[in-house]
Amino acid sequence: MPTKKPSLVKNSPPKASHLGGLWHHAYFIESSPEIALPALLKKLEAELNQPTRGHPDIFLHRSTVFSIEDSRQVKAESSGRPIVGESKFIILAAEFFASEAQHALLKTLEDASPNTHYFLITPQTEKLLPTLRSRLEKIELKSEKSDFKGSPKSDFGGQSVAGGFLALSLPERLAFVGKLIERHKDDEDSGLLKKEASELLNSLEIILHKNLHNTSRDARDVCARGLEEIIRARDYLSDRGAMTKMILENLALTL
Repeated sequence: MPTKKPSLVKNSPPKASHLGGLWHHAYFIESSPEIALPALLKKLEAELNQPTRGHPDIFLHRSTVFSIEDSRQVKAESSGRPIVGESKFIILAAEFFASEAQHALLKTLEDASPNTHYFLITPQTEKLLPTLRSRLEKIELKSEKSDFKGSPKSDFGGQSVAGGFLALSLPERLAFVGKLIERHKDDEDSGLLKKEASELLNSLEIILHKNLHNTSRDARDVCARGLEEIIRARDYLSDRGAMTKMILENLALTL
């Protein structure tokens, strides 16, 4: 069965022929960029009535970690005026937003033109600074359900893979983590390893949240403890120089 693509709902900007002044200044979407970006671009295409690819008034930045250097680039982009329309759209999608980069981004939001609209996409909105988040309006996805299929190599973060991970024995879980680390032995510092680990945490979290509705009290307690471990693992994973292998191995032991 094909995966149902999510769409944007609730607090989405109203349709209008002239977007300037009718849209909120800045938004955030709590989701993995792989899920949210297509939905957001589809929404923008409908609002602008033209393709978003190559659009001169749309700036898209995608990275694993949004850094202070990235925030400087966003500041430079924000200073320009729209080219073909009345509004400019800056889309920032990342697994993590570094603290110093958030402070710089906050200043950029404060100084930006009212016709410049920002969209932050990240699965870890709890890591956003309260001062930054307070300036952002939330956009929700109608559905983030996914039926990823395939090998761990192609769909490591899919919910079917995450469910399989939970069903493995401890030695099998550790072997699973070992294969992931081995696959990234030549690019461990590129951010790809951390990205896959983050996708696994997100999928595990979705599964455990669903299982919280289990009628068994013991099962609910197990899920609650598992969610605490995932939150802790995500905190460690967001640190610079995080030991991804150690974090995933500890998760394999505690879930």
